[in-house]
Amino acid sequence: MSELEKESLEAHVDLCSERYTTLVRELKNMGARMEKFEQTLSELRDMMIRLKTDRQQQLINWGIGIIGVLASAVGALLFVLLTK
Repeated sequence: MSELEKESLEAHVDLCSERYTTLVRELKNMGARMEKFEQTLSELRDMMIRLKTDRQQQLINWGIGIIGVLASAVGALLFVLLTK
Protein backbone atom coordinates (compact mmCIF):
# COMPACT_ATOMS: atom_id res chain seq x y z
CA MET A 1 0.00 0.00 0.00
CA SER A 2 1.44 3.33 -1.04
CA GLU A 3 1.69 6.46 1.11
CA LEU A 4 -0.95 8.14 -1.08
CA GLU A 5 -3.39 5.34 -0.29
CA LYS A 6 -2.70 5.65 3.41
CA GLU A 7 -3.46 9.36 3.33
CA SER A 8 -6.43 9.44 0.92
CA LEU A 9 -9.44 7.15 1.07
CA GLU A 10 -10.48 8.19 -2.46
CA ALA A 11 -7.08 7.23 -3.87
CA HIS A 12 -7.27 3.92 -2.02
CA VAL A 13 -10.73 3.19 -3.42
CA ASP A 14 -9.63 4.09 -6.97
CA LEU A 15 -6.54 1.87 -6.77
CA CYS A 16 -8.57 -1.00 -5.30
CA SER A 17 -11.06 -0.63 -8.15
CA GLU A 18 -8.24 -0.85 -10.72
CA ARG A 19 -6.78 -3.85 -8.94
CA TYR A 20 -10.17 -5.54 -8.85
CA THR A 21 -10.73 -4.86 -12.56
CA THR A 22 -7.31 -6.33 -13.36
CA LEU A 23 -8.00 -9.35 -11.16
CA VAL A 24 -11.36 -10.01 -12.84
CA ARG A 25 -9.76 -9.72 -16.30
CA GLU A 26 -7.00 -12.17 -15.33
CA LEU A 27 -9.54 -14.62 -13.90
CA LYS A 28 -11.55 -14.49 -17.14
CA ASN A 29 -8.35 -15.12 -19.13
CA MET A 30 -7.52 -18.04 -16.87
CA GLY A 31 -11.03 -19.41 -17.34
CA ALA A 32 -10.64 -19.28 -21.12
CA ARG A 33 -7.26 -21.00 -20.91
CA MET A 34 -8.72 -23.70 -18.63
CA GLU A 35 -11.55 -24.35 -21.12
CA LYS A 36 -8.98 -24.73 -23.91
CA PHE A 37 -6.91 -27.04 -21.68
CA GLU A 38 -9.98 -29.17 -20.88
CA GLN A 39 -10.82 -29.38 -24.59
CA THR A 40 -7.27 -30.49 -25.39
CA LEU A 41 -7.38 -33.13 -22.63
CA SER A 42 -10.70 -34.39 -23.94
CA GLU A 43 -9.27 -34.68 -27.46
CA LEU A 44 -6.22 -36.56 -26.13
CA ARG A 45 -8.44 -38.92 -24.16
CA ASP A 46 -10.57 -39.64 -27.22
CA MET A 47 -7.45 -40.23 -29.32
CA MET A 48 -5.99 -42.61 -26.74
CA ILE A 49 -9.24 -44.59 -26.58
CA ARG A 50 -9.40 -44.77 -30.38
CA LEU A 51 -5.76 -45.91 -30.61
CA LYS A 52 -6.32 -48.53 -27.92
CA THR A 53 -9.40 -49.83 -29.73
CA ASP A 54 -7.51 -49.89 -33.04
CA ARG A 55 -4.63 -51.76 -31.44
CA GLN A 56 -6.96 -54.31 -29.86
CA GLN A 57 -8.66 -54.87 -33.22
CA GLN A 58 -5.26 -55.30 -34.86
CA LEU A 59 -4.26 -57.92 -32.28
CA ILE A 60 -7.55 -59.76 -32.77
CA ASN A 61 -7.02 -59.79 -36.54
CA TRP A 62 -3.47 -61.10 -36.13
CA GLY A 63 -4.72 -63.79 -33.75
CA ILE A 64 -7.43 -64.87 -36.18
CA GLY A 65 -4.85 -64.97 -38.99
CA ILE A 66 -2.42 -67.07 -36.96
CA ILE A 67 -5.16 -69.46 -35.86
CA GLY A 68 -6.31 -69.74 -39.47
CA VAL A 69 -2.79 -70.58 -40.66
CA LEU A 70 -2.33 -73.14 -37.87
CA ALA A 71 -5.72 -74.71 -38.60
CA SER A 72 -4.83 -74.91 -42.31
CA ALA A 73 -1.48 -76.51 -41.47
CA VAL A 74 -3.15 -79.07 -39.20
CA GLY A 75 -5.72 -79.77 -41.92
CA ALA A 76 -2.99 -80.21 -44.53
CA LEU A 77 -1.03 -82.53 -42.24
CA LEU A 78 -4.12 -84.60 -41.50
CA PHE A 79 -4.88 -84.82 -45.21
CA VAL A 80 -1.35 -85.99 -45.96
CA LEU A 81 -1.45 -88.53 -43.10
CA LEU A 82 -4.88 -89.88 -44.07
CA THR A 83 -4.07 -90.23 -47.78
CA LYS A 84 -0.97 -92.34 -47.22
